[in-house]
Amino acid sequence: MILQTLQRHLELSAFQFVQKWLLPQSSAVGWTCPEALELHKFFTFLARNRSKISSEQCHENITTVQNLRHSIAGIRHAAVNRLAQDRDILLEMVYSAIEFCLCISKSPGAEKLCGLLRFLQKTLPKPSIKQRQPQQTTPFQTSLPKSPLREPPNHRLITLPDVIGRLVKCIEKDLISEVEQFLQIEFS
Repeated sequence: MILQTLQRHLELSAFQFVQKWLLPQSSAVGWTCPEALELHKFFTFLARNRSKISSEQCHENITTVQNLRHSIAGIRHAAVNRLAQDRDILLEMVYSAIEFCLCISKSPGAEKLCGLLRFLQKTLPKPSIKQRQPQQTTPFQTSLPKSPLREPPNHRLITLPDVIGRLVKCIEKDLISEVEQFLQIEFS
C-alpha cells in the first residue's frame, strides 16, 4: 500500500512537471494523465528534452532528479512487484520520494510525503539489537549434561509458537489498519 501510494504520488508530481514545462513532448508520448506517465521512462524522457526547458533553476533540479533515478526506479519496481521492504529501506524510499517531489514540482504533495515519513518513523517497529544478533551457545552451556528430570525445552514450549503467531497476526492486522487509515486520510 505504501509503495503503491508513493508510486502514484511520484507519477503525479512528474506529470505536473511535464505538463508545465514539456507539454507538447509529453502529449506526443501519450502522457495525458498521471496514470499514463511511465515513471521508469520519465528519466530518459527528461534527459532527452532537458534543453527545451528555459529555466536555469529547473536545469539544476533536473540534475538532482537524475541522481535519484536509481532510488525512484527501486520504488516503482518494489510497488509493481509487491516486494516487501524492511523499515530502514522503506524510510529511505520515502525520503527519496520527498526529494524527488521537492525538485520536480515544489508542490504541497511533498508535505504529504513528509507527513508519511513522520508517521512511518513513529509507527513501524524498530528492530532491536538483540533481534539482529544470532543467539550463540556458550562453551559452558554445551558442556552441561542433560538433566533427565527436566523436559527438553521444545516439549515445554510446543504451544508457544501458535500463541505468538496469533499475537503477531493481530499486531500486523492493527498496523495494516492504521496504515490504511493514514493513507486514506492523507492521500485520497
